[in-house]
Amino acid sequence: MSEQAALMMDNNLSQVWNERDSDARLKAIEKIYDIAANLYHVGDHVTGFESINNSVTSTLKHLPAVV
Repeated sequence: MSEQAALMMDNNLSQVWNERDSDARLKAIEKIYDIAANLYHVGDHVTGFESINNSVTSTLKHLPAVV
């Protein structure tokens, strides 16, 4: 795996999936993802920045906060 791919994956985890602030998360999504990006996860398939952000928000509501 390239260093660039590893960095992108790390940013996705820390700035998207660990970010509880929806506005901050959306800014990260806009930097990391392509406008036509798709997100597939358990029972969900969405496309686009806002939809990805909303899907992550919904998922995070069911998970404990990272301390």
